[in-house]
Amino acid sequence: MAMKKRPWAAAFVVGVAALALVACSTTGTATPGATSDPAAQNQEPQGLEGRPSLDDFCGDQQVKVAYVVGFGGNAWRKTALAEIQDEAAKCDGVTVDYYDANGDQTQYISMVNSATAQGYDAIITYDDFGAAAIPALKKAFEAGVVVIPFEGDPTGTVGEDYTGFVSLDLDYEAEQWAEFLGRALPDGGGVAYLGGPAGAPLSEYLYTALEKNLGSGPVELLGDGPIATNWTPTDTQKAASGLFSQFPDLAGIVADYLGGEGPAIVNAFTNANQPLVPLAGGSATNELVCQYHDLSASNPGFQLFSLDGDIAIGRVALRQAVAIFVGAQDDESWVFRRSVGIDTTKDIVPECKPNMPPDLPLNSTLTDEALQEVFTN
Repeated sequence: MAMKKRPWAAAFVVGVAALALVACSTTGTATPGATSDPAAQNQEPQGLEGRPSLDDFCGDQQVKVAYVVGFGGNAWRKTALAEIQDEAAKCDGVTVDYYDANGDQTQYISMVNSATAQGYDAIITYDDFGAAAIPALKKAFEAGVVVIPFEGDPTGTVGEDYTGFVSLDLDYEAEQWAEFLGRALPDGGGVAYLGGPAGAPLSEYLYTALEKNLGSGPVELLGDGPIATNWTPTDTQKAASGLFSQFPDLAGIVADYLGGEGPAIVNAFTNANQPLVPLAGGSATNELVCQYHDLSASNPGFQLFSLDGDIAIGRVALRQAVAIFVGAQDDESWVFRRSVGIDTTKDIVPECKPNMPPDLPLNSTLTDEALQEVFTN
């Protein structure tokens, strides 16, 4: 398969077949079970501010990294890849090869196993399949590969199944969503939760945490768990269109990936001539911001809240992986706290950028020019 390169990319490869063709050799000092001390890993939540740069750690060593994802087809994943490639470009000796399993669990596990067999120095990964990937990640870790999942929790044990896990401060997210819903729905009401694929660990955890934060207050979650959308616009619009009959008294919606879900939710409501309701979530995009500017005047109940900035979380995983492999110490936090990108109840509203791609994520560290390229290639 042909290999595409962006100006900031160290390397870009897709597919199992391509992985089998990549000739990689271990050139660093990793040992079986290579790890930093789990007890010493900084777990104090930290946002984007105050974090280091990859060139603080890499020196002149050659470090070959496999970036493996269970699914890479949406706007967030494409931008997250560009963020990682941009970070890798700060060090001439660091290369990052990218592998996308296209939603196939078996293929994802095969890619992790193949990366281990090919002798990569480190594997960073967004695990979309939870515990199913643990045996493959553990095998890589025990073979001396630095293994760092981020955001998608494999549910394993740091220091036993993988080197470390870069997590989101999910309890903070649920707390912030609950506070927003309290402001947006002072009289209470039922709120539907739209998540990712059925059983997605991230959605399941956030649903439970939000339910706990709402407690016995006037705002309550409807149904018995996240409604699956696969984090895609098509499936989200179908799910959102079904809410009108399923929950006639629907007062609000939480969607944990607004980039793929938010605009589709808005379209479902406008197509059905239904008044828009408060919407909370994370990873919003330019399209949703523009929709708010266009529709809020005629929909006074349309309030919007989003936590953003984790588009750069893969940079943390890459920095930690390289630092551990070369024997340096990266003291930045392994827990990423997103910041408020939109909160219409507090007049925090970004401008609509009609000349930028609709999928443009909020709070990316990339320039507008680099983001334009992400969505035109």
